Amino acid sequence: MKSNELTSDIRDLKVMGARTQSGSCWASATHKLVALDKETLQPVSVDWWYEDETTSRFTGPVFTDTRPDVRLLANSDVYRLGDVINISNFGGSGSALAVIKNDGTVEAWGMPQNGGTSPTSDRNHNVRAVYGGWDVSAAVNANGQVFTWSVDDDNPLPDNVAALDDIVDIKVAQYFTDQGNYTYLALRANNQVVQWTDGTSHNDFPADIAERKDFIAIQTTEYAFAGITQNGHVITWGDAAYGGELPVHLKEVNDVITLYSNVGAFVALRASGSIFSWGSTRYGAVIPDNIASLTDIVSVHCTSSTFIALRQNGSVVFWGQDYSLVELPEEIASLTNIIDVQGAANSSYAFLTSEGKVYCWGSATHFEKKMPADLSDVVSLSAGWGAFAALRRDGSVVAWGHPGEGGDTTPVANELYDIRAIYACGYRFCALRNDGRLFEWGEEARTDITKMPADLQGNVTYSFVK
Repeated sequence: MKSNELTSDIRDLKVMGARTQSGSCWASATHKLVALDKETLQPVSVDWWYEDETTSRFTGPVFTDTRPDVRLLANSDVYRLGDVINISNFGGSGSALAVIKNDGTVEAWGMPQNGGTSPTSDRNHNVRAVYGGWDVSAAVNANGQVFTWSVDDDNPLPDNVAALDDIVDIKVAQYFTDQGNYTYLALRANNQVVQWTDGTSHNDFPADIAERKDFIAIQTTEYAFAGITQNGHVITWGDAAYGGELPVHLKEVNDVITLYSNVGAFVALRASGSIFSWGSTRYGAVIPDNIASLTDIVSVHCTSSTFIALRQNGSVVFWGQDYSLVELPEEIASLTNIIDVQGAANSSYAFLTSEGKVYCWGSATHFEKKMPADLSDVVSLSAGWGAFAALRRDGSVVAWGHPGEGGDTTPVANELYDIRAIYACGYRFCALRNDGRLFEWGEEARTDITKMPADLQGNVTYSFVK
């Protein structure tokens, strides 16, 4: 998106786009936000920084959100008033949505057995982050305390976890036996990790992992765990077939800065801009040599069994195995202005260019509800399991893909104006309008899901500058 030149002394700014959704695999999504001139709706360059920072961390029209639990600020000399964007107030599991209201409490809806009932924990106050797992949700309040919910209501916490007050991140794996259900991994402020299940605790959390005090990031596949240490090494445990055992030749790598994962494979991004992967070959653990040799990768995106890497030059590369995703189409492979990629779990990718155009590849293109060929002026993309939604800079919304999973906005089409952000879970999208009202579409025809709580309307804030 090209920044336009403005000569006015002070102008009004408008930021659009969802904050990053935290969680594991397809319950998470890294998002970008865009700064627009409020009158012309043209992209403009501004300074971006988080509320607890003293200087800006990036200058430009498009910003990648890496700290969604902190308010985001954007302004410049021309846009002096700027904009103040609220924390990421959406999250939830693959089949349910959870929202942090303005009073700091969380409400949820969707599939009851997958976290679609609101938590009743006495810790549900001053919530600063919601984390999604496959079929469970977790939240952390301002006191660093965690609470989780899924099948019925709140899940019991082991005493050692309930006593913690310094949790800063949570991931959830579908790692269970007859003794337990989903397994949670939490990163503490003291750089330790703690692991527990919502059933009887596993006995396979390695003691040497529990004792370490040098973790700075964590990640999970469906059945394995990984963490980055302060010296840039990767530590793994869990099911070896799903990435729980790091190959020997990778154990000495000491410059890893980010971990990505899908169902069965991990990808590590190094400070050098190169990547390496491990886990199940079925899920993309083998990176082709021509991709492994690259040194300009800036981010990695996934479906359940494949990966896309975005390069500094705005191009993308693909690897993995999927019946709908075999070889990157030349139309997309030749692009050099891609700024965002969103992957749908059920075998699709959508690509946003700097000019606001969108390209789509995979199973989401096979449904009757297809992406308009002339779709343009898009500022943000969101992905469900089998559908995509695009937010245009005029505040309108376009969706495509599986109609029962969010590909058809017909039920709320008349309300989709002045939208600031679109969030997703597996089968549905939820749009947040500038007036604080929420509108969802996707699986509304189902009778076995709970409905959006009415008291959310007008009680969820995107921006503090109207």
